[in-house]
Amino acid sequence: MDDILAKAQSALDAGRYAEALSWCDRAIAIDPNNENAWYGKGLALLNLNRAEASISCFNKVIEINPASITAWSSKGMAFSKLGRLKQAEKCYEKGKELEKNRTNRPAMELPPEFES
Repeated sequence: MDDILAKAQSALDAGRYAEALSWCDRAIAIDPNNENAWYGKGLALLNLNRAEASISCFNKVIEINPASITAWSSKGMAFSKLGRLKQAEKCYEKGKELEKNRTNRPAMELPPEFES
């Protein structure tokens, strides 16, 4: 499994999103509850301009790990790409809340389009 996820990550890093998607699907077939595989699949879909499909992947990560700051943030990016800014803001706010609670440090900054 680690080898498959490493290949998926390598493909993501190189911008080979269709290949990364394939590797993530293989990992999910082996372990349907693998948080990293679902997250990688969501990122690949988001970068393939399939934001709507990526949201369901980020939802799966959140189902597995409700405290995943990166999943909440990425879900916000997907909603933002779709022009659903209210939903995006809610996701970013949840990520900020989780980060603040986890680290006791100032939370991440909202993207400029959400600043007051």
